[in-house]
Amino acid sequence: MRLTPSTRNSLFWLLFILNLAGVFWGFIFFYGEQFAQTTPALWPFLPDCPLFALLFALALISLKARISSNLFSFFVFAGSLKYGFWTVFVLSAYTHFYYQTPFQSFLSIALIIAHIWMCLQVFLLASLIKVKSWHLAPVLGFFLLSDYSDYVWLTHPIAPQSALPFLFPFTIALTLLATFGGYWVLKNAKRPLLRIV
Repeated sequence: MRLTPSTRNSLFWLLFILNLAGVFWGFIFFYGEQFAQTTPALWPFLPDCPLFALLFALALISLKARISSNLFSFFVFAGSLKYGFWTVFVLSAYTHFYYQTPFQSFLSIALIIAHIWMCLQVFLLASLIKVKSWHLAPVLGFFLLSDYSDYVWLTHPIAPQSALPFLFPFTIALTLLATFGGYWVLKNAKRPLLRIV
């Protein structure tokens, strides 16, 4: 789909601002208390979705400035898929935990919509990322370390305790699917769905 330069530029900055808003909202309102209770050494593994909203915004800027790293962009692509899908699944599967009040219900539905978009928006960049086979190891390694941190060192997002024995292997499966599936998508992406950079 062809856009005029001004429309493309407007869409680019809209995406950038929306992701920065997600960063602020996530870091302050969802992870603020967890940061206070977690040792700083584990902070890189704490704010999954806000972190990848921030990284997506940085990926947009780097692509626009023609200084992008394909490894970094692949990391952002796979991470956005993984954590976006994880959030949608968990909020949909454990309604008894996340929908206890009208406000919680509203918030959970808003988060589902935002995280569906988080999964979809990275496909706008797919044809611009030239992924290499060696990219798989560092990306997979970080995600597996993050999964270990989440369920062994307990840096996972707020979730029902009874769900953790299932969520640990489920999250590892998502790591494999997002990393190898993302690699396959990027290898086969030929033309942009919508050119924004």
